[in-house]
Amino acid sequence: MEVVWRCLPVREAPPADVPSLGEAERELAEALRDATAVLARLDVAGSGPVAAAAVDAYRARAERGREVLAPGYPPRAVRVLELAQRVGLLVSVAYEHGPGGAVTAAEIAARGEALRPVERVARRAQVAAYNAYVEEAERGWR
Repeated sequence: MEVVWRCLPVREAPPADVPSLGEAERELAEALRDATAVLARLDVAGSGPVAAAAVDAYRARAERGREVLAPGYPPRAVRVLELAQRVGLLVSVAYEHGPGGAVTAAEIAARGEALRPVERVARRAQVAAYNAYVEEAERGWR
């Protein structure tokens, strides 16, 4: 049996759109602030037993699903990852438990419009946290 290795040219790819930890933290804070303002104005917070169950489910899942970074990551990366995971979990709980206090189709749509950017920014912040080790290493190598 014989193995033959061939080197092929690879196209240059644009750099990945990964924010720095600082950018990710700022984007997350801005998205939360904007969504909070919109949701407060809409007054679509859920209440009663369904909302209480959603909060309990969030707390249980937050404790269970906590992911810690490997040794060597900067403390800021750990902090950003934990915040991004909590925010992402809150958004998923919000989606899973119906429209909250939204009653009309317009309120439901507006609630979704407010939550989608938060969900996207939380994912980007997680990527930034995972990428922080490489970012730190590159800074040290230059």
